[in-house]
Amino acid sequence: MGDSPYTADPETVRRASVRCTELFKRIMVSEAQVSSALQVPDILGALKDNVIRTHMAGESGLRELLSGVLIGFDPAKDLPGMAARFADLTALNIETVISGAVVVFSHSTADDVFTEVCWLAIDLDRNRWVKLINKDRQVSLRSVVEMGEAKVVEAELGSYKNELKSASLPCRAKLLFERVPIILNKKLPADSPRHFDEYKLKEADELRHGLVHRNGLSGLAPDSGDKFMGFLHEAAQTALRSLAHAYRFSLDNETFTSFFSPKSPAV
Repeated sequence: MGDSPYTADPETVRRASVRCTELFKRIMVSEAQVSSALQVPDILGALKDNVIRTHMAGESGLRELLSGVLIGFDPAKDLPGMAARFADLTALNIETVISGAVVVFSHSTADDVFTEVCWLAIDLDRNRWVKLINKDRQVSLRSVVEMGEAKVVEAELGSYKNELKSASLPCRAKLLFERVPIILNKKLPADSPRHFDEYKLKEADELRHGLVHRNGLSGLAPDSGDKFMGFLHEAAQTALRSLAHAYRFSLDNETFTSFFSPKSPAV
């Protein structure tokens, strides 16, 4: 991977390699799962036909409902158009629900990976992160005497790791790439929808926040899943790639090959 000013003890690097390999599997499995979900809209035509059939056959209760609330409702004349409209709405709702789920699950994968890569980066080189700990936190003299300064700092870094979990995904990405040089995927052109960009990461994070905490699915574009699924998984890969490049390690071969064992555990 070339020369690098980043160094760490071999055992810490080995553990980072193993964990990054496990995270790599997490990303692969996640993308395969959500990609499968995005295939559902391809069969919505058949679903719409079936919805129309159930409405026209009186199996859905739509005919009786409309007859009871609409004066002058003529099933023979009015029901076909309304059935088709309801079928369109059903298909749109399915696309929207799937799109929202894809955004949330893809974001969850990227979120977890960036958290763990930040933790690994701290373990690999604490000096690059120690300035971020709260130096005004009160520490007892007993702790300093009994633990020593190095152990006290280590404990504070442990607390900082926990605090990182509450930071936003763009914030963690910024913290990481300020300390670990970002390595983009050279095979992706700048105009690729998967190409990593911190502004798009913020957009994805705000979209997910709105879905979960504010608007739900209201106003969500049905193509949001397609727009952000590949991008968020590539963002997670970018975090792994950058850390591995900085500390000159690759995926752990033994861990990687174990994934293909019939008894391979979930990550």
